[in-house]
Amino acid sequence: REQRDGSVPIPQLLLAMLAPAVFTNIRIGQGYLIVFALFAAAVLWLSHQRDTRGGAALGLVLGLKLSGTALLVVLAAQRRWRAIAVTGAVALALALAVTPFIDAAMWWHHPDVVRGFVQRPCGSVTAYQTTLSLFRRLCAADPVWNRAPAASCEPVAFAIPYTLIAIAMVITVVAV
Repeated sequence: REQRDGSVPIPQLLLAMLAPAVFTNIRIGQGYLIVFALFAAAVLWLSHQRDTRGGAALGLVLGLKLSGTALLVVLAAQRRWRAIAVTGAVALALALAVTPFIDAAMWWHHPDVVRGFVQRPCGSVTAYQTTLSLFRRLCAADPVWNRAPAASCEPVAFAIPYTLIAIAMVITVVAV
């Protein structure tokens, strides 16, 4: 039966939740289901001009996955300052809430840790399904992790993914 408002009927939604991937994510403690649910909620609410709810969901996403920052660029292009402010407030509140349970110096070291993680030679194995890992696999040699890349083009391996991200952001902002 087709829903008039475009929502997914509850029985189909519950059936989808029985997928083996869902149980595997829960069993191994992955946060991707939560990230997906929060992203979906943020996009739905923001598309319906519910900036407070959408911003709150996006703020929670940013507490789990920094890739949500790209949506902030779209919101800025739309001049949706309330959504951006709520996002920032929720993300800051979440950061302050977890700080007593971690070493506060972690916040200052985070950019260096991310940079080190991205530059690890093992990032070129096919298990990492990212644009950067694909281009590292094609271009960057490593005696342990990638003995025979398709070409010797390591500087390109790091430049192309960031160029693609920039192009995608420009296209998105123009489309918005």
